[in-house]
Amino acid sequence: MALQQTPTTGTRSSDYREIRRSEADDAVFSLIERARRSIALYAPRLDLPFFNRARTAQSLARFVAAGRQNRIRILLGDEQWFIRHNPRLVALARRYSSFVEVRRTAEDATPASECFVVVDGSALFHQPTLGEPTCLVGENARAAGAVLRRFDEQWQACEPLAEISVLGL
Repeated sequence: MALQQTPTTGTRSSDYREIRRSEADDAVFSLIERARRSIALYAPRLDLPFFNRARTAQSLARFVAAGRQNRIRILLGDEQWFIRHNPRLVALARRYSSFVEVRRTAEDATPASECFVVVDGSALFHQPTLGEPTCLVGENARAAGAVLRRFDEQWQACEPLAEISVLGL
């Protein structure tokens, strides 16, 4: 099953604001800073540079350390790219292995060309097509929930990355 679908179907345009790609770093950082329970992140290669910035890694670490119930789930298509080019997130996943889990999409999954971050099931950053100059960001539990359900379906079909675990098991 492909993850890509437009999350804004059936929602008011006022629920989301369109931003330029150059504003995405601050938008995602703002969402992460507001997270209280969960962060679900999907990207085919996680090659967007803001995921490997010190401030993003520190914010994610603060989020995880703030509560035992807090969880970060990262679903990606290319785990080798992630491991080579995202050392801060790899270190975070190893350090907080009970709270940060990374999985790769199933081999038979249709590759998606989108990136999204869902925070607490109600806030969403969505770049529908990687490489496009616009993204959507906003608060809408219905749309974020729809994206999160698609994410959860893929999540259940995937296995954790052995390369991320501290013991490699």
